[in-house]
Amino acid sequence: MADPPSTPGARRRLAIVHYHFKPGGVTTVVEHTLAGLMVFADAEVVILTGEPYSGKGLTNVYHVPGLSYDSLDEQRSTPEELAEALHEFARAGLDGELPEIWHCHNHALGKNSALPGALGLLAQAGQRLFLHVHDFAEDGRPENFKVLRGSGPAYPVLPSVHYGTINSRDRGLLIDAGVPKSRVHDLANPVVAHSEDRHATGKRPIVLYPTRGIRRKNIGEAVLLAALCRDRAFVATTRVPDNPQWQGVHDEWVSYAAENALPIGFGVVGKQSPERLKLSSETGRSLKAWLSAAACVLTTSVAEGFGLAYVESLLDGLPLLGRDLPEITRDFVDQGLAFPGLYQALRVPISWIDEDALSDLVEEQLTTVFEAYEKSLPPGAVSRALYAMVDRHQRVDFGRLTEPFQRVVIDRIIADPSAAKKIIVETPGALVNVIFWLDSWFEEGLEIPKLNEQRRLLRKMSSPRAYTERLTSAYDVLENEPVADSDASLESDVGVGILEAFLSPERFHLLRS
Repeated sequence: MADPPSTPGARRRLAIVHYHFKPGGVTTVVEHTLAGLMVFADAEVVILTGEPYSGKGLTNVYHVPGLSYDSLDEQRSTPEELAEALHEFARAGLDGELPEIWHCHNHALGKNSALPGALGLLAQAGQRLFLHVHDFAEDGRPENFKVLRGSGPAYPVLPSVHYGTINSRDRGLLIDAGVPKSRVHDLANPVVAHSEDRHATGKRPIVLYPTRGIRRKNIGEAVLLAALCRDRAFVATTRVPDNPQWQGVHDEWVSYAAENALPIGFGVVGKQSPERLKLSSETGRSLKAWLSAAACVLTTSVAEGFGLAYVESLLDGLPLLGRDLPEITRDFVDQGLAFPGLYQALRVPISWIDEDALSDLVEEQLTTVFEAYEKSLPPGAVSRALYAMVDRHQRVDFGRLTEPFQRVVIDRIIADPSAAKKIIVETPGALVNVIFWLDSWFEEGLEIPKLNEQRRLLRKMSSPRAYTERLTSAYDVLENEPVADSDASLESDVGVGILEAFLSPERFHLLRS
């Protein structure tokens, strides 16, 4: 069914679609989206979700059977059934009208086998689609990808189908894979500060890592930094993993740190207060309380989507230390933000570990990853992956190692603290010893840098109003595109190009295998 033409001056009708609206990143983005559209764009919005909604931030929400994860739906819908259900509930929430734009989040994540096909049917029925990509099934989610392969074209290339991405890396991936540049829009997430009250007057600086401690967050590197800090600072992570898949790995680090009396706490939010740990006078256990007591924020993650930690730290008025992911932070840097406390690699002598065992493990895990995506390992893949891990001075990036190798390195530092002089912090402008780097941030009496200008700039570029302006501009472009007809071909090779990009051996991380 073709979308009725909009009346000049009428409110724009929108349907926002997602599998669920449980607390999390996508839900937060949609809450900000809805608030912005209501205040700044005077839009009429219906929210469609695959699971009953119990939150308070969204209104006009309809539960659509068949839209949830396949694993939660005993009777899975066909694409035709789901398309009809989306039509039905959209009309129910828009006074009998169809939306002018269907804004769907993570449509191609491989969580619902009927959704890509249903959206294709909507496109062929003359509907305009805005497909908002936060994550990719092609990026370390082979089981999701297998679902996606059997669900119809995941990335249709039609004038009436536009895409939104959360960073320029993802935008480039889609464009390089075949989506016309004019149909891919940069939609960096809106960001709101947790707290702007700084205290940090405790006995020892708190280095707070806001994370749930899943494997790609590279908890071992936080443990290494705690071992190197010793009396300089106390490292704390905020949450433990929810997913049982990652709890075992996380708990091994908890036991290891306790056995070696390292200055690090795990999952402190809601469980302990800085005051109880004798770190400061802050008695609260909330995230806000820990941020108020912290001297700086830490990130050691080896993979991110939007990179919320990088900008939240600035809005909270805290310096950010740790691992840089240039393909993510590039967007922020290009807009004038600076991250002087980040490094590109933390390098240790490869002679400290078993090099042959590392090479064998890389080959084994690379093969496993390629086979999971039903691909053969290309010639030279292992050498290419190792070349990306090890520099010309035969120093391997600590963040590229698995947990057992990481513990071997930390064991050496514990046994012989002087060995730390061989660990190198690599930044774009310099190579420095890690102890010198730590001293530059935790020297006694060193004041917390003033971040007022950075915060002002970030507020301007990441405010809900700025986000709404970017989004409605993308909607404007989409509404000027011709709609497809029932004979329109949805086939495209975009997914092939995206998979090839993510399977590049140079991108390989053992912590994601």
